Amino acid sequence: MSFKKSIKDNPLIKVASFNSLSVFVRLISGFVISKAFAYFLMPQGMAITGNLRSFLRSCQGISAGATQNGVIKYISEFKDDDIKLKQIISTSFFTIIFFTTLVSLFLLFFANFFSNLVFNTLQYSYVIKVLSCVLPIYAINIFLLSIINGLEKYKNVVIINTIGYIVNVIILL
Repeated sequence: MSFKKSIKDNPLIKVASFNSLSVFVRLISGFVISKAFAYFLMPQGMAITGNLRSFLRSCQGISAGATQNGVIKYISEFKDDDIKLKQIISTSFFTIIFFTTLVSLFLLFFANFFSNLVFNTLQYSYVIKVLSCVLPIYAINIFLLSIINGLEKYKNVVIINTIGYIVNVIILL
């Protein structure tokens, strides 16, 4: 087997090369969003946005992020065993829904506390309440992407992520 053929047939190389488009779009979208935030929000707004971003990552990690790698691993491992696959998907789904519901309710009921913690004011407690409503959608999105990834549909994952980055820029701008 020639070196050129082994590179051409290597799935890791194929995925990495296809993923480079997604990485490029993510870099550009991150740059555009950062510049827009800096221009419109000024330094004080950038600091608050940074606090909010860290808070969002924590909430996302608690609600769905902890199961993401496990879902991918076990779906990939048992993709040919329908019974095990259904068990994994079912258990993962209910685990994610349980934790996301807990986090969402916690955010909803303690929105004033978290607004004061993140923004240093109660004025933005509605942002925390909106987050509590949007968090389940995010968790389901992560769950579905984990399933697609576990089934080794890498092109679909890259396409979905790329479209997500573009839509994110459009919505934020």
